[in-house]
Amino acid sequence: MNTSIHLNGDARERAATGVATGASDHGAPVGRPSAPRRASGRPWIAMILGLLSLNATIVGTTVYLALSDSTSAIEPDYYARALHYDDVIQQRAASAKLGWKADASFRVAPGGRSMELAVTLKDREGRPVEHADVRAVAFASVRASERQSLALRELAPGGGSTEAAHAAAGANQAGEPGVYAAPLRIGATGAWRITITAQRMSETFVSQTDLFVPADPS
Repeated sequence: MNTSIHLNGDARERAATGVATGASDHGAPVGRPSAPRRASGRPWIAMILGLLSLNATIVGTTVYLALSDSTSAIEPDYYARALHYDDVIQQRAASAKLGWKADASFRVAPGGRSMELAVTLKDREGRPVEHADVRAVAFASVRASERQSLALRELAPGGGSTEAAHAAAGANQAGEPGVYAAPLRIGATGAWRITITAQRMSETFVSQTDLFVPADPS
C-alpha cells in the first residue's frame, strides 16, 4: 500500500517537474507553444520586379515604334520657324502681292521609266515666269519623314535642261518656257504635299499644294 502511494507520488512529482521545465516524458517541449513561422517575402519581390520589367518593355517598345514610324515626322526646324513665324506671314503676303501662280503635277519623265515633278510658273498677267531658281520639297502624307528636296530645271531652251532628252519624250515636254521639272521617286500612293519656292532676282514666291497619286498611276 505504501509502495503504491510512493509510486503515485513519484509520478506526480515527474508530472509537476515536466510542466515546470517545459519537457515531457518523451523529451519534447510542452507547455509554451512555439512561435509561428514567418512567411517569406520573396514572391512579392519577384512580382514587383516582374511588373517593373513589363513596364520597361512596354515603354521601350512604344519608343521604338514611335521613332521607326515613317508615317509621322517632326517639322524640320519647327522651333526656329515658330520664333520667326512673322517672317512666314510676311512671305505669304509678299507672294500674294507678287501674283505668281504655280501649277504642279506629276508626269512621266523623259524615257518613260520614272516620274518627275513639273511646275508651271506664271505671273499675274498669265505670262510664263522664266529664268527662275525653283526648288521644291515633296513628301507623301503616309511617309512624312521621307522628304525629297528637289532642284527643278527650266525646260525652255537655255534653261539648263537636256533638250534632247525631253525631245525624246515628246514635243509637249521640250521647250516649255516657265515650266520646271525634276525627277521624283514615287514611293507611296495617296496625297502628297508639295512646297515650292521660286526666286528671280529680288522676287521670291512660295506656294504649297497637294497632289494625289492613285493606286494605279497608269
